[in-house]
Amino acid sequence: MGRLVLITLALTVSFGISGCSEATDGLGGVDNGAATAPDTTPQETARSKSPSPEETLTRLIELARAGDWETYVDDFYGESHKFEGMAERRDAVVAKFRNQWADKVVAGFEPLEGKAAEIVEDGKKAVFSVDGKPSFMLYLSDDGRWTFHL
Repeated sequence: MGRLVLITLALTVSFGISGCSEATDGLGGVDNGAATAPDTTPQETARSKSPSPEETLTRLIELARAGDWETYVDDFYGESHKFEGMAERRDAVVAKFRNQWADKVVAGFEPLEGKAAEIVEDGKKAVFSVDGKPSFMLYLSDDGRWTFHL
């Protein structure tokens, strides 16, 4: 697989599923339930409380290097609806990361460390580029978290 596909795959899988019982900011911090300002949309408010795309990427890199593919998928995969009622699908994705994609994902993240994302598509997509070419993308979920898609 190409590097862009693997990085996109890795990021997509790691940004969507949240297995927390409390409202969180996407990385384990508890949402304090602050009210939305009248001139602020709910998505803008959620985004302001959530980690930035760069912070999210840093967390994904940490999880990938640690081999914590369960958390990578559970907390950051933006298409978790595909797993509803199908735990074996989630387990298959985690297994693919662990057994097939791990080294390529970690290597693909190396040139992205310390890079800033370009926010496009009305603020709903963060693009990390290497040498001017898109390399990895994160997608803003309705709850304001940055997630990856496969």
